[in-house]
Amino acid sequence: MTISRNSHGKPFFEKLPGIPFSISPSGDLSVAAICFDESAKSIGVDIEFKKCNLKFKKIADRFFGDEKEPQNEEEFLILWTRKEAFSKMCGGALTDVISLPAKNDIPCFKIIFESKIAYISICCDSTQKIEIEHDCDNISITNL
Repeated sequence: MTISRNSHGKPFFEKLPGIPFSISPSGDLSVAAICFDESAKSIGVDIEFKKCNLKFKKIADRFFGDEKEPQNEEEFLILWTRKEAFSKMCGGALTDVISLPAKNDIPCFKIIFESKIAYISICCDSTQKIEIEHDCDNISITNL
């Protein structure tokens, strides 16, 4: 299956352009989101691992504008992955949406994998049930 990118860098399947998907790699994990709802035109997904030295307040001050400042790294990563997933769904650059208020209705999941913590957000332009499938025995997933 050949994957190409549109003018904004959003990936699509050349032979199945009507099936929206998104990918996001981070460290030891990659996540892919595929939307099978015929009414859906786009989907975005983002994964970020928790890092003990992340200067999240500095990043939030720079990019989040007038939003409530995250009080801890988990709040920051939930907000960041939601913004990134929304950006990927829209097909533009993260800088186009990073200063917009976060959409709190974007599903976010906490993943624990080999004692590391990651956050995944998924944003689709249609409402559908989200199913998470994985092939790891040592992973736990919590819906936030």
